[in-house]
Amino acid sequence: MWWYCGNWPGSAVCLFFSQPAIEIYSLHVDCKVTSRFAHTVITSRIVNRANESREATFEVELPKTAFITNFSMSIDGEVYPGIIKEKAAAQNEYDTAVSQGQSAGLVKITDRKLEQFHVSVSIAAASKVTFELTYEELLKRQLGKYELLIKVRPQQLVKHFQIDVHIFEPQGIQFLETDSTFMTNELSEALTKEVNETKARISFKPTLDQQKKNSELDETLLNGDFVVRYDVKREATAGDIQIVNGYFVHYFAPQEMPVFPKNVVFVIDRSGSMTGRKIEQTRDALLKILQDLRPEDHFNFITFNNKVAEWKSSLLPATEENVASAATLVQTLTARGGTDINGALLSAVGVLEKAEGLLEPRISMIILLTDGQPTSAKQLKGKNLSCSHNIAAGSDSFCLEMLMEKLSIRGHQQLFKWGERNVEVIQENVQTAINGKYALFCLGFGFDVSYKFLEKMALSNGGIARRIYENADAALQLQGFYQEVATPILMQIEMQYPENSIEGLTKNNFKLFFEGSEIIVSGKISDELDLLPVEIKAQSHTSNLTLKEEANVKEKEQVFQNQRYIFGNFIERLWAYLSIQQLLEKAHNQYVREPEDDLFIVPTHFCFIINTDFSISAQEEDQKALEVQALNLSLQYSFVTPLTSMVVTKPQQKEELANKPTEADNEKPESPQVQASFKRSLSRMPSEDDLGSRRGKSGSPAGRRRSDLQTGSNRMMFASYRAYEHPQLLLHLPRQNERICLNIDKRAQTSVHLVSDPEQGLTVTGKLGDGINHFVQFDINYENPPVQVHVYTHAILVSHNNKNDWLSWTKSASSTIQGLRVSVEKEKSVTASLPGTVTVKISLIKFPDDFLGLYFLNTDRFSDQVTGVLGQFYSKAQFESNSNNDQRAVERLLRVSGSEHKVSRLYKKDYRLESASEPVSCWSIDLTP
Repeated sequence: MWWYCGNWPGSAVCLFFSQPAIEIYSLHVDCKVTSRFAHTVITSRIVNRANESREATFEVELPKTAFITNFSMSIDGEVYPGIIKEKAAAQNEYDTAVSQGQSAGLVKITDRKLEQFHVSVSIAAASKVTFELTYEELLKRQLGKYELLIKVRPQQLVKHFQIDVHIFEPQGIQFLETDSTFMTNELSEALTKEVNETKARISFKPTLDQQKKNSELDETLLNGDFVVRYDVKREATAGDIQIVNGYFVHYFAPQEMPVFPKNVVFVIDRSGSMTGRKIEQTRDALLKILQDLRPEDHFNFITFNNKVAEWKSSLLPATEENVASAATLVQTLTARGGTDINGALLSAVGVLEKAEGLLEPRISMIILLTDGQPTSAKQLKGKNLSCSHNIAAGSDSFCLEMLMEKLSIRGHQQLFKWGERNVEVIQENVQTAINGKYALFCLGFGFDVSYKFLEKMALSNGGIARRIYENADAALQLQGFYQEVATPILMQIEMQYPENSIEGLTKNNFKLFFEGSEIIVSGKISDELDLLPVEIKAQSHTSNLTLKEEANVKEKEQVFQNQRYIFGNFIERLWAYLSIQQLLEKAHNQYVREPEDDLFIVPTHFCFIINTDFSISAQEEDQKALEVQALNLSLQYSFVTPLTSMVVTKPQQKEELANKPTEADNEKPESPQVQASFKRSLSRMPSEDDLGSRRGKSGSPAGRRRSDLQTGSNRMMFASYRAYEHPQLLLHLPRQNERICLNIDKRAQTSVHLVSDPEQGLTVTGKLGDGINHFVQFDINYENPPVQVHVYTHAILVSHNNKNDWLSWTKSASSTIQGLRVSVEKEKSVTASLPGTVTVKISLIKFPDDFLGLYFLNTDRFSDQVTGVLGQFYSKAQFESNSNNDQRAVERLLRVSGSEHKVSRLYKKDYRLESASEPVSCWSIDLTP
């Protein structure tokens, strides 16, 4: 096996094949940057010179902030385009692809700045294929410059390798520079730069000889980063307004203004999961950040685990003596215990409130650094409770839950209380305490943290969130973030435009402006407007600021006439891009408080009563309306966003889906959270008599996962506190477009007959684990060919004619026997597929315990004779018609094989998807085989 990768601006193309028969004869990237908006087209041309087909995988790394707008494959003159559709519709229509995990598989996050698109295709003998991918992004100004990243990592010499970057900035180019980690004297001869007042062209076109490490070996020098950085000229006015075809964009980035002094409180997580490299890198970063404080700044440190510790009782000026004292504190930071985020942030607000008496205008901010979930528990008497400091990262919550559960069962519940762990309550507490007075910046260290929680909390309080990747440069990431927010020069910025003449105005009010950044506002101008007046109001350190500007619409539009660097209606597309991002951010920031749930304890479960009157709140309706607006724009302008999918069609094969991943998609599954207050639960712990009185007519125990209640006119149900856990089995009924979550009573038997279809020649059985209420083994038996596939949590065994072939979860591999292909995707899933039969796929889930999740693809191929615990649903399941809206119902009647089952709508994690951070709705049913 050998392979090839070629990279371009923010992108990389990789091709894998078994023999050196595929020739990549052209790789070209054409990137046009017009007024910060970048339009990139990547084209790869390949010919297969072998006498048989070869399969290649096309991989492209593109910036996370970019939206894919087009993809196509052209094979021997026939074009196979990618089609962008609404995400939910695409998932329903192409359920097979979603079930394979491909909804998140074609695009995934690979780096803190990049995500990866990939698709494979079979290339026939002597055939040619052309891949073309297009994406767009708005370059963000940070620390006084725009940056275009070019990843260059081809791993092979390429005959025609070319990168062209065209930049057009009507304001004028202030400076432009390139940087590289691999450039040699010979390669620099292949780099050309042409820069004039408003335009720049950068070309990198190395010959084969220039690419070689030496003349004797066919190894390439191209391995590293190539970066283009630039900035534009600015005048001391109300910014620059640009107009094309009735759409305007307004750039505002004032310079040389006095810097506000800061009140800053650093809130640092020192819980057990920060042990080791994380706490070391945090110490290194904080020591450097301390040196960046200005003498007029005031600061304080709050550190927390399950205890919250204030370094000083009030803010201190950043004198040399105080900075040195703080450095001593930082050097002694150690990690152990739980994570009381709520208490730490409220303490930080209290520190800032004490400083409100300072006379001069100041910017007050809180910078939170954490790597985990809120998990604190405190004893009412004696020392604090926490997990051992050597517990694995991200397991604090699970460890404490088990500890608390055991203590409560043993009658020690009065010895402790929970710190606040409900993230929605924490968000509300912090937002109420801050009350718009301070800015909160949240830094999430690694992937055990809930990024959605931190992002929502930051956006709700005038700040931003950033993930810190656990790389060697994590300390530099932390220091770089602080530098971005270290120099506030304006506050309360209002960008005002004529209300009756502008449609679709993007965000025009901003709480803070930091030196080196940029404010961008865009909108659509009405036809009758000749002059566009703009007024900016803001508060600087020394005065209230008012700036005015008036743009002549026709004159501004003339600037972009007949410019070869312009791509279409770029300002209109920029407006759509910016609108989608801000609508999604605003929708995510909608605060929707869950109803208060009554919580009580039974000997083996935490349970809570949920009022099943699911009336949609005003906030939920607002959130849906924002998402609908963003979706419509995504479809209108053909952007692959978190709300859309690109359906990629391959010749003679099924479709695949490419979705836009979010930062939260890269996280490990969240540990179970108790959704109501633990303290409140202890105050109304039921007696055995109470539990007995709550048994249903069938006599089922109160600890059962669900039982019906009637309380006055309110319908109620019991649910496990692990409401968002993985189900044992999950299946989709394509005819009825319904999702079923199936749980099997483990007391019945450990080996379960799941599917048997004599026409398919397929049988599947499963085994439940000891001490875990999930499947840990599946056995797949085929009649023709006679193959048995045994899937365990540690490995996969393929047996045929008394021969055994072991496959490991630790690497991707495959085995093919008489048309039956068993393929393993590293540490994710195994797939067994045979032409004309149902495809079996099994996911490996590794948190908190290793277990397996089974599902089937192409289920329309099941015959009417299919049987088994799962099989019966594909041929004999029918929902009873409901006169009410089935989408709003919480209970329904399901008939399966002559039996009736009452099913309840619950939210569970979907083990079919690569990322299960978002729960899915399903009809839950318990069965005893």
